Amino acid sequence: MLTTTTKRLNGLLGRRSTLMILLLEGLNKKKLDSEPLPFATILEILGLDDTLFCCRAEPRYEREWRLFAVWSARRVLQDPEYLELLDVAEWNACGQISLKALRQAYQTALRLRDEKDQGDSTLIFPADIAIRALLDYGAEAAFWTSRAVIEYLTVQATLRGEPLNRFVYEAERRVQVRQFRRVVTGVYPP
Repeated sequence: MLTTTTKRLNGLLGRRSTLMILLLEGLNKKKLDSEPLPFATILEILGLDDTLFCCRAEPRYEREWRLFAVWSARRVLQDPEYLELLDVAEWNACGQISLKALRQAYQTALRLRDEKDQGDSTLIFPADIAIRALLDYGAEAAFWTSRAVIEYLTVQATLRGEPLNRFVYEAERRVQVRQFRRVVTGVYPP
């Protein structure tokens, strides 16, 4: 089970931040401590986005955060070039390639965005998802990739004229929460 502590989170969030206040209230605590705090508990109290933000306090789980980003991106990316870039991110998470190679893949994703993705710059395109999965730090990649995937799916539903684009958002959010819970607990039910 992946854990942190309220003291470590305080270094990231600050004692008076809204997230820290909500977390301490949800834990029924008045003081910071060094007790192990499961990320699954943080997820229940703060929700996915804020928990992914809190992952920054634990770089020791870099591999898990990066693999969650890759998993999120693979849910929507189909182009072989983007999938190759995700392979690079995964290999980096597993220690098979260097940060330098990850940064080269990031530059390739930027180039692909310029070459392939055309249109309104306010929309999320597949290359944007790959770019986020290739960010230097796994926690950053997990946070931004998760958000980009949800935004991408919601925008695509809207562009297709689907009246239930909010349903698409909620459905993807539930799938991501379930996967993140699996990552932080190590329990992978069928």
